Amino acid sequence: MMLEGLSHQNELLTLLIEALPDAVFLKDGMGRWQVANEATIRLYHLRDIPWRNKTDAQLADLHPEFRTIHEEHSQT
Repeated sequence: MMLEGLSHQNELLTLLIEALPDAVFLKDGMGRWQVANEATIRLYHLRDIPWRNKTDAQLADLHPEFRTIHEEHSQT
């Protein structure tokens, strides 16, 4: 019963994050990307990049434009 409630809450949270027009992403304690909504994927050009469980440095190696975009948005 408790697992069903957590699953429902997870679904609602996922729907909320996806519905937001702003970039929303979550990283784990090691700085690895875990969740990214559609706005984030567009902003950081991650559509065809295997971004999940990657650090910023790993993403920059896979997609050099990521480093520039990330640095520009991190300064604000």
